[in-house]
Amino acid sequence: MNTTNTFELSGMVQGNPQTNQTSSGTVFIKFYLNVPKADNNPVYYELACFGDEVVKVAQGLKDGQEVLVKGRISSNSYTDRNNNRRLSTSLMVNAIYNVASAPTQGYQAQVQPQQGYNAQPQIQLTKDDLPF
Repeated sequence: MNTTNTFELSGMVQGNPQTNQTSSGTVFIKFYLNVPKADNNPVYYELACFGDEVVKVAQGLKDGQEVLVKGRISSNSYTDRNNNRRLSTSLMVNAIYNVASAPTQGYQAQVQPQQGYNAQPQIQLTKDDLPF
């Protein structure tokens, strides 16, 4: 099972982004986003960025920075080492906007979606490939 939906979240970066690597060697960035709710209790989302350009932009994020992120929600199922069926949900970032700038003027990494379970996104970066 592999289903995909989109999301858009606006909030503050919590902590500094962390660089990680998959078992196959793909570099990705993981960071947390603090999204306020109407009752003043925030919700924290763990987000992942794959692809050279999105990773480059995400590495420039700083704790407390306000951003708007867009991406896809990916739900997958797999079988673990003990032959148990497991479900996972991932929030994969396709675009990052600096809230201080209008979306058309901010930095943006845009991903072109591809088909397939382990498909790597094709990414185009604007604003001279520089992070915020």
